Order: sequence, then structure tokens, then C-alpha cells
Amino acid sequence: MPISPEKAANFTREDFFDIVYKLLGTKEVYGVKADAAAKDIIKYYETQISAYKRNPYIHLYAQLFSDITFNIPTIREAQLKAAAGQKVFFYVYSFVPEVAKHQLFDGAGHAYELSNFFGLVFNMPAIPLKGDIAKVQKTIVNLFVNFAKTGKPSSDGLKVPSLNTPNQTPYVEIDANTKINDNLWADRIEFWDIHSKKFGYDWPQTRKIENRDEL
Repeated sequence: MPISPEKAANFTREDFFDIVYKLLGTKEVYGVKADAAAKDIIKYYETQISAYKRNPYIHLYAQLFSDITFNIPTIREAQLKAAAGQKVFFYVYSFVPEVAKHQLFDGAGHAYELSNFFGLVFNMPAIPLKGDIAKVQKTIVNLFVNFAKTGKPSSDGLKVPSLNTPNQTPYVEIDANTKINDNLWADRIEFWDIHSKKFGYDWPQTRKIENRDEL
């Protein structure tokens, strides 16, 4: 649902509720459980609000729709591929240089990491390659090059683990201080798995499900 810059700058709790009810928690999707399903989504995402220092509800809006359209499907796909015996590695790009910070949103935007490979992209300002910017570029380029050469992403002693435990998503978080973390967004995966089975519809797959269905 497109939101104007003016609306985004003044996005309220009521706006967030309105979008959840109108776009997700509908009777066409959930039937008689629509109101309860919408409340369940809102209740969970409001537990995430402490992660944001400013404009919390526009961040929750972005997180919610990023989760159901990209984050949850991608993690589920990675876990399924790993369970099928494939080597799967996961990264999250978190670095945002001061010159590229957004006026409303915190954190790295979609495809921000491409600037490390191709220079200026998506109207980003020119960023001089020095300090943390150069450090991050070296790290991510090494990770990709070594993965292409050896099948294992690594950089200056940092080795990214593959997914090898059911329902676990270890990953490398690429930032000024790149590190390996244990299990990416486990609470979000758990929420959508439980919610979808409880209310009979899985938004990350945009389909109705039964309790016996695999997600």
C-alpha cells in the first residue's frame, strides 16, 4: 500500500491499525476470525517497537510487510534447502554510512549492499571509500569472492557457518563490526507459524492452510 512522504512522516498507531485491518485482517482471508487475526498481528508487532528509536509505527509497517513478502519466505526457503542437503549461507546487511541515512527510516534499505560492488545505485550519494565504508566493502567483497572460489564465504578469518540444524538460521551480519549470529529472526518465524495455523491463513505464502500443513 503506497504511502506519501507526508503521511509517512506522521504515521500513527491508528494508521498502523487501519492498514492491518484493511489489508490483512479481512473477512475474505480469515472469515469469522478476521478481527482476532488482525489483533494477533498487531499485538505481536507492537512487541517489536522498542527496536526503533524514532517513527516507530512506520517502522512497524515496513517490518510487517517486509516479513510477509520477503523475510519469512526467504528464511523458510533457506531452511528447506538446507534440510534437502544443500549448502546454504545467510547474510544480513546492516551497514548505513552517515551520508546515506534516511530521513525517516533506520537501518539499511533493500539492496544497499550493491553499492559495494557497483558504486552509486538507487540515487545514493557518492560515498568515499575510507574508514568503516572501506572496511565494510572489503569484508563483503571477500565474502562473495571466497564463496565463488571455494563454496565457503569467509573474510580475514571470519567464516560463515552454513545452515545445518533444523529450524535454525545462523548468519553473518555485515556491518562496521561484522559478526556471526546464531538464529535470524526466530521469534518472527515462530509467530507466523503459530498465527497461520491458528487462523488458517499464511500471509508469507498467501494461501489458506490446515493445521496439518507444512509451512
